[in-house]
Amino acid sequence: MARASSGRMKSNVHSATHQTTQKLKKSHEFKHFLWRRQLSIDAPEGGFPEVLATNGSRVRRMLSQQKQIVFQTFEDLDTSRALVNRIEASVVPGVAMVGYEMFKENQSVAILHTGNGLSGGWLAFPDAAKTPTLRQTSTLPLQVADFPKMRVVAGASIAYERRNFVIRAALEQRGSRFAASPDAFNIFDHLESWSVNGLIMERGQRREIQLGESDSPIDPIGRPAPTRVEASFPLDQVNYKELRQSGGQVWFKLSFDRELFCLPPDWAQFWLRVDLHEPPGILF
Repeated sequence: MARASSGRMKSNVHSATHQTTQKLKKSHEFKHFLWRRQLSIDAPEGGFPEVLATNGSRVRRMLSQQKQIVFQTFEDLDTSRALVNRIEASVVPGVAMVGYEMFKENQSVAILHTGNGLSGGWLAFPDAAKTPTLRQTSTLPLQVADFPKMRVVAGASIAYERRNFVIRAALEQRGSRFAASPDAFNIFDHLESWSVNGLIMERGQRREIQLGESDSPIDPIGRPAPTRVEASFPLDQVNYKELRQSGGQVWFKLSFDRELFCLPPDWAQFWLRVDLHEPPGILF
């Protein structure tokens, strides 16, 4: 787990000036996407998102899990063809994309990027797989578990800054095999936004709770290293007390740019749960 730093964070503008950008390349070639979620009633929006993308021969995969976000990429012609066929079978001629809200409750959605380069333009349709079982079928090779993984993990603690309580948080990129592979890149070069929210379960229903006056960082996101980012978020004592008493959870939501996956913003969001450390002496 990443540990939140005890020192003040510097803005990303200053801390990243000495770093070399290492972004994922050739994302404009990946036009076919399968977006799906693993259902989980106690996760944001009712599940964990997964994106599969292909350029016809290579696959890129990113998914949320309870306490990490995982990225993989690999060459596999059979898997790529299966994805292309599945996505194109979902396209209904003459029907325009309606939008993320329309598909928000769908378990699986086929998306086709129609724009030039990384410019906008998409078609999205419910997955054409005939049954829920088929829609949740992996479509991935059995050896996918053996491919190198890049992981994003999180750590957070409560602190007192500027006469206010805050959540001091850090994200770290992990995965030594992935870092040593030809596919290595820095995931935080693609990070567009980072927010925090609480989630409470009441009578089997989810309820999100804002933990501070804003769910966004107080200052610009700091980046002390290529594989680490840091931020402080406002924390309201009353809201946090309600979260604790209800046995709620704290979640980070991350949004990424089109150079990672050329998708509309809502489809390029992933989340992970974080345990919030309470230092001795802080009472609520």
